Amino acid sequence: MGNVFVNLNDKEKRKLLNALKVHTMFYPKNTSLKRELTGDFLGILLKGKIEISRTNARGMKTTFEILEEGNVFSSLTNFDEEFEILTQENSSILIINTNDLNSYQGYHKAYYQKFIKNLLLNSLSHIKEKNERIQLLTLKTIREKLLAYFEAEAKKNHSKSFNLIMTYTSLADYLAVDRSAMMRELKNLKEDKLIKDVNKKITLLYE
Repeated sequence: MGNVFVNLNDKEKRKLLNALKVHTMFYPKNTSLKRELTGDFLGILLKGKIEISRTNARGMKTTFEILEEGNVFSSLTNFDEEFEILTQENSSILIINTNDLNSYQGYHKAYYQKFIKNLLLNSLSHIKEKNERIQLLTLKTIREKLLAYFEAEAKKNHSKSFNLIMTYTSLADYLAVDRSAMMRELKNLKEDKLIKDVNKKITLLYE
């Protein structure tokens, strides 16, 4: 997902943020944002990392996504009581009241129009990633899921080498597979010389 402030210079960004009466909040690692953030808001992650997950009644956890710097989420993310939004690192979040966003009278301003366009593009990118996730989960084997995920990350990073943005436990949750079985398959992929894994830096060794 892209940066919602792209194509805005410092002056335009400052005017926008002042007009929208935003405020920046800091949350330590392992803070549940569901309990911290209330009301209708738009959150922009300035620094840190956030995991959005769901644990069902049987205690099975599924990681839906990992948010990084520049990513956007909102009060709509708080789907139901089974969902959790947890900081994985110390995080700074820019909070915008959506009522202020909707009622802003300077909608004709160029910087506001750029910002709204960026939000739309961000949302479209988010939908695309969700669709890719659905396709990933339809794959039958752990090997297929791992390689498909790695190939998508390599494409996103424009390199055959990239750092995993989540823990192995979160990756297993994200792929909806057993962690122990996934770790065995990672070992098999390395032995088959399909990937190299050094301190969670993955390198694809095939074309």
